[in-house]
Amino acid sequence: MYDNDGVIEREVKRLRQELRIYRCGGMTKIRLGRRGDGGYVVLREPLYSCEILYSYGIGDDISFELDFLLANSNTRALLYDPTITALPKTHSRAKFFREAFSPRILERRSMMKVDVEGAEWDVFSAWPISELVKLDQLVIEFHFIHVAPAPGLSPYFTDFYQKQMDKINAWLFCRYRNVLVRLSRVFRLVHLHVNNSLPPIEIGGGRMYPLIECSFVNRDLLIEAALSDEVFPIDGLDYPNKTDRPDAAGIKPPEKLC
Repeated sequence: MYDNDGVIEREVKRLRQELRIYRCGGMTKIRLGRRGDGGYVVLREPLYSCEILYSYGIGDDISFELDFLLANSNTRALLYDPTITALPKTHSRAKFFREAFSPRILERRSMMKVDVEGAEWDVFSAWPISELVKLDQLVIEFHFIHVAPAPGLSPYFTDFYQKQMDKINAWLFCRYRNVLVRLSRVFRLVHLHVNNSLPPIEIGGGRMYPLIECSFVNRDLLIEAALSDEVFPIDGLDYPNKTDRPDAAGIKPPEKLC
């Protein structure tokens, strides 16, 4: 018989440890995209030597992509999204593909933006490391989704479903951590912002935010490996995704993510 015995707590704690923030080694953080949902923080210095952007998940906003193209006239952007028929705006150096997020052969001197509503876990668990190392930077919104029993059940069925959910959640958070560990072979996490669209979830005896925007830089570009003591959000760089509610504040990874 399955016995939780702190399994969820351990998996969530181990996951949080993979969200350690590193110092930028003298490089400068800047924001690409609008002041709200769709904008992300990147490092300026490797951005200016980057030649191509792979962008997955477009929707109705390409402010990030346009700012990338504006930063260097010798760049181009490849944009992928199977849920739209055309880009909300056009640009001579932007090419649109109505295709889903999947592993592809990448070019060097490139960066990637990913917001694909949870598909990141499948794809990054399979994408060859030999391809990912070609990326100078990676910005991605992670979706830490969990399952919970339906409200209004009797005490018996509440307990019954909770035990089943615990098994599923333990597997999910182990999977999330494994992907982060895999990415850490190539990148260091240098910035983090909580998307305030969803409230914290109750998981592992505590709380954790389900939507977290992360900015990574290739380990080969970040000589300094010291951990950062930054507290997020950072004024002038981070803005609430939803303006009708306050941004999540006082975030100091990896200990405090809720």
